[in-house]
Amino acid sequence: MEDFYRISDVAAKVGKHVNTVDGWFKRMEEEEKLHYINRVGGEKAYDADDLNLAMYIKEKREMKWSFDGIFNYLQQGQADIMLRPFPEGLGEEEAAELVDVAALKREMYREMEDMAREMAKEQVQEVQEQYEALRRQLPDADQERQNRINDLFTRRRVEQKLEEEALEKWREKPEEERMKRVGWFRKEEDRDKRELFVKDYVNNGFEERILEEYGEER
Repeated sequence: MEDFYRISDVAAKVGKHVNTVDGWFKRMEEEEKLHYINRVGGEKAYDADDLNLAMYIKEKREMKWSFDGIFNYLQQGQADIMLRPFPEGLGEEEAAELVDVAALKREMYREMEDMAREMAKEQVQEVQEQYEALRRQLPDADQERQNRINDLFTRRRVEQKLEEEALEKWREKPEEERMKRVGWFRKEEDRDKRELFVKDYVNNGFEERILEEYGEER
């Protein structure tokens, strides 16, 4: 009775990872249509010929041969390796397993490229819409200029009001705090002290008053 192996058994005997050896056989069967793998109960079953073929590919790969070179050499019958032909009249299930993987990959790549282009187009459109929405929210140049002028007038009005209040409070202070002696017999208003008092009053009250002007709470 002929011995059959699983792909993991073949890989172990060859000394390569199972995915590597499985990839060799899939390419030969599905892409190159070069070598058919027997089926037992619908499952792939590998025999001594398959093992010899795997050992041959390993040897050539270690000699730095390309896969195209290896497969061409096998196809031309220059290697002393038996290739198994595809049986005639494959059933639908088996035929489906031998689908042209290369064509399937090309179709998948085309679909992925189309999807990527569509996504890029949607992203560009989304960015444009966001930009337009943001631009509409920004004031135009004339409005922005008018807002700056209004802000300047508001600040000056607040400062002027505070200065008037400060001078009123300054005049309410006792004379000895407002006046300074000049010579032996004359007194005059201490202007430096007055200016400092007004400046401090404006600075201390400006933030609260400007917020009130704009209807904001501190």
